[in-house]
Amino acid sequence: MENEKIKKMAELLRSGNKMLNFSCPECNSPIFQNKEGDLFCPTCNRKVVMIEDKNELSQENAVERRIKNSEENKKKD
Repeated sequence: MENEKIKKMAELLRSGNKMLNFSCPECNSPIFQNKEGDLFCPTCNRKVVMIEDKNELSQENAVERRIKNSEENKKKD
């Protein structure tokens, strides 16, 4: 199983993806960046979103709350 993960990561590197110095919060595997700039975990097969600071996270949550409240208000109308 571990050898399969390593082979997959080696193939990703050969095909032009970059291995970053961050690890997946779920499985602890290295995070990769594809040619389009998207971050992903090759082990979990999930897209990864990086948040640089807590303020950015708070702003993102506030936007999500506004969208949710807006959607709930539309349902009431």
